[in-house]
Amino acid sequence: MKKLWGCIKQHKVEITAALSVIAMLVWFDFDDDAIFQLYEMIFGRPDDTF
Repeated sequence: MKKLWGCIKQHKVEITAALSVIAMLVWFDFDDDAIFQLYEMIFGRPDDTF
């Protein structure tokens, strides 16, 4: 948990920006594909696909 918190503190700006963008997309009711593409653009492709 401490390691995770350190990671969050280190990337606080990116996480905040990503959350605000995702919140904006949800607010405007964009489709899931757009959100996923945006996530990929910010964080790169996730290792484990759902």
